[in-house]
Amino acid sequence: MIPEGKYFLHRFIIGQHINNVLTIGIVLLTFLFNSCFRKGDDDPFISLRSRTNRITGVWKLMEKTYQYNEKNSTDSVALVYKEVASSSSITITLDSLSETLIYSEKLGISKYGSYSWSKEARDKVLEPDIYLATSEEGYWTFAGKNEKQEIENKEAILFYFKHMNATAGNQTYSQNSLGMADGMFYRILLLRENELILLREFSESDINGSYRTVYHYSRWEKLEE
Repeated sequence: MIPEGKYFLHRFIIGQHINNVLTIGIVLLTFLFNSCFRKGDDDPFISLRSRTNRITGVWKLMEKTYQYNEKNSTDSVALVYKEVASSSSITITLDSLSETLIYSEKLGISKYGSYSWSKEARDKVLEPDIYLATSEEGYWTFAGKNEKQEIENKEAILFYFKHMNATAGNQTYSQNSLGMADGMFYRILLLRENELILLREFSESDINGSYRTVYHYSRWEKLEE
């Protein structure tokens, strides 16, 4: 886990020599430049709250587009799975099949490094018993500067999964992390006091000619600190 940068004000004695006051001013300005000035392209230019303070809290999903493509070397057509969601509904498409459900999604980010991610979908019109839900827990950290991915320090976030529960109808499933997986990498496109935009996209292939691509865009509004 990458620790937050910390700056310590060793002394503050009123009436000290002017040089001490200037030193304090420099320390405070350094803190502002490192913690409060804009990081992402769409961030506010300056905020009096650090990025850690701004990102922690409970977030409600307002819109999402998720698409997963997979093609094996033996397949003539790629499998395409897509989710398009708003704050209250989601349309799930698998190739030519499509279903729209009532939906909600929340992301809780703690300043102590843990997170929780829950999703819930149901069909109240046709089949009230259809109920899909997942809850995931783990820990998070800001990503450091990465020239290959063209990001500066704290311009992305990593989520490390620890435990997950899933419910589909009357069936339940749970899974624990094996402790070896890489974190899920999301670029922070925007981080304001009450708004967050994340983007995860990647592609990969193997020696057998199979490939997978993922595109995941999400916009969130803060429910509570």
